[in-house]
Amino acid sequence: MSKVEVLITRDRLQEFSAFRKAARRQDAWMQQQSGAVATAPPAPDSDSAADVGSSSSVVAPPPWVRALQHFADLEITVVSRIDRLHQQQQDFFSPKFVSSEEEEELQHDLDVLASDVQKLLKELERMVLTGVRPADPQNSDETLAAKNVQKHLSTRLTRVMGSFRDGQQLFVDRLKARQAKVQKFRKVGTDEVHTQLEREEKVAQYLEQGYTQADISELLAEEARQQEISSEVQNILASITELHEMFKDLNSLVVEQGTVLDRVDYNIRKSQENMSKGIEQLKKAQEHQKRCSAM
Repeated sequence: MSKVEVLITRDRLQEFSAFRKAARRQDAWMQQQSGAVATAPPAPDSDSAADVGSSSSVVAPPPWVRALQHFADLEITVVSRIDRLHQQQQDFFSPKFVSSEEEEELQHDLDVLASDVQKLLKELERMVLTGVRPADPQNSDETLAAKNVQKHLSTRLTRVMGSFRDGQQLFVDRLKARQAKVQKFRKVGTDEVHTQLEREEKVAQYLEQGYTQADISELLAEEARQQEISSEVQNILASITELHEMFKDLNSLVVEQGTVLDRVDYNIRKSQENMSKGIEQLKKAQEHQKRCSAM
């Protein structure tokens, strides 16, 4: 199970806002007294006296404070969805007797859930890139605080995306292993003998159906290309690798915000597209092998 980091915070915004107001008044009084007759410092007015520990003068928190809380709330939802996806992926490979239609329905549910996770990850990324802003860009303290929060959230986002990526990679690996096992049990003798017998059977069947030698050669070549369709799985793994490389860039979100956002969105979407295509091609390869076995 993934763990969500719990950030313990204490809201002292109102208190320090009152202190800043008092400091500004004191500074203004000091400037007025320079070169003038000294007078007593100004007493705090009723509003400033009530600022500390009171809600009568509410100051809106800066955007980066709100972004921090919103990120934490959505992060809990994302981690919960990822855990659910991982559990359903494990259940997909558990021993059971289901029809091909039921298995396709299970696969569809996994695709939908993975797509939902990707959308939520994109929203988290948007929060990190555009939601963490200083209230006053001219204030160096505010700018530094916002920058530190952005780096902190980018680290947490990297961890969540890593959990999603690892689960997807494990799922693809298990799909490949299951497909390889199915092919192994369908073989008779060595790989060379199996390939030769299969080719001879296909040629005989095509000749009986009236195909010419040229047509048979084209059909066999097309079937060979279909058998190599499992290479789509390699494309999925390649996209996952690209996703891994993209994580390294998350540390420089402050510098390359727009570029990283596009790269994150592209890699996640490409990974899902390649996975869906790979799974679909695996199904086609299985159906083709079944037809070949029945011939």
